[in-house]
Amino acid sequence: MNTESQLLTKRLMLRRYDLEADCAAAFELYSRWEVVQFLGANPAVMESLDQMRARIESNLKMEHSRADGTGRWVIVPRDGDGQMVGVVLFAELPDGAGNLTGDYEIGWHLHPNFWGMGLATEAAIAVRDFAFGVMPGLLELRAIAYPQNVKSLRVMERIGMELEGKTDRYYGIETVCYRISRDSWEDLRG
Repeated sequence: MNTESQLLTKRLMLRRYDLEADCAAAFELYSRWEVVQFLGANPAVMESLDQMRARIESNLKMEHSRADGTGRWVIVPRDGDGQMVGVVLFAELPDGAGNLTGDYEIGWHLHPNFWGMGLATEAAIAVRDFAFGVMPGLLELRAIAYPQNVKSLRVMERIGMELEGKTDRYYGIETVCYRISRDSWEDLRG
């Protein structure tokens, strides 16, 4: 069953944020420097549950105002205790001033206890497929990362993306950009 609010893979359930159920686990994720060090122009750890709650509320409000399928899903192992272990997103990329560019990205953030298990790749494939499925006019999808974020760059390659090069077009920072076209995605799917 794949709906906008829930995506299922072999090992994962991706679902939209539940403020009450996910706040503590999200704080555990985003209060870690090793997770946030590559996020945005001015990376900073979450310092309190209240700060995390406000961030989730803001994200939920923004996502409810958009009807295009973009948003964040929490990553929950299907054989676990129901707790989130990360987040995967599909969103329109902003420029350095916060203006939307018309380009779309997928991204992922995973708790270090779950690195190296292929979960980011599995979640990213599900959201990649969702993005192309929900937006028939979407011609390409991007993922960006700091050049030193080698683990994320490898995920981009594993999900069929190709190196586009360095750019400072998004978020006002220089990143490495990967992309996959709709045609390449369709070829992957057979």
